[in-house]
Amino acid sequence: MRKENIITKRKTHLGIRKDMLQEHTVKKLEETYPELRFLPNEKSESSKEIAFITGADSSEEHPITAPVDILKDPIAFWDFKRRTMAYTWLRNLPLRSLSELYEAWYILKFLCQEIYNTKARQLGRDMAALPLDTGKDTIEKYREAILSILALPSSSARIRNSLWKNYSNQLKKTKTPVAGIKTPEDPSGDETLLEELRILENEALAAKLFFGTSPILYKEIDEKHTEKSK
Repeated sequence: MRKENIITKRKTHLGIRKDMLQEHTVKKLEETYPELRFLPNEKSESSKEIAFITGADSSEEHPITAPVDILKDPIAFWDFKRRTMAYTWLRNLPLRSLSELYEAWYILKFLCQEIYNTKARQLGRDMAALPLDTGKDTIEKYREAILSILALPSSSARIRNSLWKNYSNQLKKTKTPVAGIKTPEDPSGDETLLEELRILENEALAAKLFFGTSPILYKEIDEKHTEKSK
């Protein structure tokens, strides 16, 4: 199996209550996260939560919720963004055979191990023991188990360790350091974590190096190129 990030040119849709935007605007959020399309709605969910809609369009609802304060914490929102993109990809991915389940897990397992290591590793062992004639119902059970992990938040410390582990593996292959990436021991790393994550996401897009911390990446369509090709 080829270990490369899944590249999508389709924005992930996130529904967000208008009254929860506060000082944030949809335009500002979409400038920061071009991979997302924010859909303001007026659903009267819990006042302590934002209702998110994931899927190819706003009519396909698979709600994920997050604390309101997530908009005030750039790392928490980045974490939510990458998990929602992974969740949406897996939710909509056809899984017609055991091999397709394995291929999906191969892409997502590093993220799942970061989020909930013991559960993810047990899940991997259980999937490896499945018989070749495993039926659709069992495959779907494992899809739901993976989705249940992706719905959980990570932490800055786990994200930093994941970033460094992925980067170290890349460095062994390329022998070419990427400017701006700090070690977990660097005390200034807390301030630059989001910037470093974006650097390695862009590096994965440009050099096709697998960045398992953020397995599903968005590549913006070049509108000028699209117009010329028509």
